[in-house]
Amino acid sequence: MELTSPSSSARDGAKLGIIHMGLPKTATTSIQNAVYLNREILLSDHRMLYPSIEANHTNSLCAMFLPDPRTHVSVKLANLTTDQEINDLRQRYFGVIEAEIENTDWDTLVFSAEGLSNLPYPSLVQLHEWVSKYVDALRVIYWTRHPVNFTISNIQQMVRGGYTIEGLLKSPPLTNFKGRLDNAFRAFGESAVEIYCFEEARDEDGGVVAAFCRQLGLPEDVAAKIAADARHDNTSMTMMATLILDALNRYRPLYIDGKLNPQRHPLEGNWLERLEGGRFDLDPASKQMIRAASREEVSWLNATLGTAFYTDVFRDEVTDFAPLKEQYSEEMLLSMALMISDLINYVYGDKQ
Repeated sequence: MELTSPSSSARDGAKLGIIHMGLPKTATTSIQNAVYLNREILLSDHRMLYPSIEANHTNSLCAMFLPDPRTHVSVKLANLTTDQEINDLRQRYFGVIEAEIENTDWDTLVFSAEGLSNLPYPSLVQLHEWVSKYVDALRVIYWTRHPVNFTISNIQQMVRGGYTIEGLLKSPPLTNFKGRLDNAFRAFGESAVEIYCFEEARDEDGGVVAAFCRQLGLPEDVAAKIAADARHDNTSMTMMATLILDALNRYRPLYIDGKLNPQRHPLEGNWLERLEGGRFDLDPASKQMIRAASREEVSWLNATLGTAFYTDVFRDEVTDFAPLKEQYSEEMLLSMALMISDLINYVYGDKQ
């Protein structure tokens, strides 16, 4: 399958839909915030509607189309558990987004929600059917990323969601190119899915934000302006911060019986990401395990696209990286984790 070139506008006055749906951990936060910041200009000058419900459409669209939204982290953190609460949430999201779509004059409708790449096939079919009520043609933009770097970043993100590093390494959150893209191909049609390499986009003039704007079909000067306005958003944490949160997850779980632990607070990760120091990384053996586990996925990706992405996973590599975890005792990590958690709960006792 050849990579598809983006079209700059809907043909012959037709409405065009663009869904940017992954892969997660491909600078989506920076992209979404930059586009969201410029959404009024995009609408007035380019007739491109980026729904204003939030910069990242993941929480809303996943709640709208997941079989059970209670499995999504945003719903868990909101402590919504009853059928009525879930139904109210869905109806609110549908109502707000549909009202904006129906009451705005636009030619191109754009959603950006990396979490959609995790949706099962039936949910993607429902999403396709819903969007098709408003558009005549659809493009689905999907970004790949190096499997080792993706998994390391994903592990850190999942620690923020309550998981432990030890548990995640037993079944690493890999790229799953085949599963994710097969679902997209079947739900939207292969011709609608456009696949781009994150690393190549990162190296373009203006970086990932400008690259994404070009993929939307925006003029070069607009892509440059939006990229210049962009913040370099980075929600990653240092090794020390990640290990503290990992210890907290082990000794004071984030969720109990599907509900937020009353001794935990959703803002813990936001505060811990302020800690400075060496970046989070995995030991060489874990990275080699991820490399080996990703080979089948990379083979499938390159055979499907006719590309040569990430071929280094087929080599066994040894690095001189020594994990920073060895510098910290378990007692120190746990004491810091409980202290920080207690302080945050004290300051934000209402959990808001």
